[in-house]
Amino acid sequence: MTDLVDQPNQEPRTQVNSLRVARTFAVLAPTVGGLVFLVLTLAYLRPPLTYHRDMVQDYLAGRAILVGESPYQTIAALTRTYLPTENDVAAYPTPHPPTILLIFAPFAALDYTLDFLLWEIVELVCLAVSIRLLLPRSGL
Repeated sequence: MTDLVDQPNQEPRTQVNSLRVARTFAVLAPTVGGLVFLVLTLAYLRPPLTYHRDMVQDYLAGRAILVGESPYQTIAALTRTYLPTENDVAAYPTPHPPTILLIFAPFAALDYTLDFLLWEIVELVCLAVSIRLLLPRSGL
């Protein structure tokens, strides 16, 4: 047992190493995830991939609200009305509640590509703030 302790009043090295690994993972995992997210976001900026994101249903429902139509038409019907492409994967209405649709309605006043980019920036800023908040607590 004496070989695991550097000095009499310190924790065993294995426990210190385990904490260091856990802290490093707590910071590196979201950082790597953020980088992957950034690369995928850049790839999705090119149509038609842009229109196959989950966010398209919120944008379309928001557009419908802005012009006074029902936001609960099928995504395919809303796509034909508001986007320059067909969305072949959404023959159902958005499952989101009206409060979410009202939150997205101001974003829907913008062009979809700009809206998509702004929303991705908001997500990246939230991720960066989370990483920044984790760093002081990580001990790195």
